[in-house]
Amino acid sequence: EGPDITERRKAEEELNTYREKMAQAERLASLGTLSATLAHELTQPLTVIRLSIENSLEDLEPTSCCKAVKDVLKDALNEVVNATSVVDRFRNFARQSSRKNLCETDLGAIADRIIKLLGKTAQRAKMTLHLKGMDKLPPVYSNEKDIEQLFFALTENAIQAANGKKNHRFTISGGVKGKCVELRFADNCSGIAPENLNKIFDPFFTTGSDEGRTGLGLPIVQRIVSGYGGKTRVQSQPGKGTTFYVTLPIHSEIVK
Repeated sequence: EGPDITERRKAEEELNTYREKMAQAERLASLGTLSATLAHELTQPLTVIRLSIENSLEDLEPTSCCKAVKDVLKDALNEVVNATSVVDRFRNFARQSSRKNLCETDLGAIADRIIKLLGKTAQRAKMTLHLKGMDKLPPVYSNEKDIEQLFFALTENAIQAANGKKNHRFTISGGVKGKCVELRFADNCSGIAPENLNKIFDPFFTTGSDEGRTGLGLPIVQRIVSGYGGKTRVQSQPGKGTTFYVTLPIHSEIVK
């Protein structure tokens, strides 16, 4: 094999690895979303049942009700407590975030890596990828894999917004705002319809043009950012383009 073919194969393997990581993250995100939904829906009825049994036992205490009835209610109360602990485990799973392998993360180096990784994919979609001011940013304290995932998801999201019929541009830029770094991911594609703008961070939301997509890429981004105490917002003009703004504390404290 010639060096060009070897290099291309290596790049394709690296890209496939990133996509597999993203797919795994999406599977975990879907489980987390399901867990959070179940926990939310079950907490109230379980609380009502528990309080009803506790009140009934309290009301029966001064009466001559037979012991067998009280014992059955106590057994039922124990099972409700067990069920509640299961729900709490679902809730804790949904809240899990990366608390390991925290270090000072070079945002510029990660941006450069992702741009090179997705360069060929962008080229096929008639999109050029650019970096602006990323080499001047201070490092943020984070799990590097989380930040890679964030850059990968937002860059691939922009590439997927390009229709391949005309040339488009995507720029990752950043600056310091107080104690935070603000990252900007801007494209000049067709933009997001106003009626969809407040739905794009909803898990599983996709439009008719998003065939084959899970609708979890942007929720994953939002969960990563909020996990570090940051914020995500979006501005879009139909026909002109979309910009995602990601704010990350330079010295972040992971939100539990």
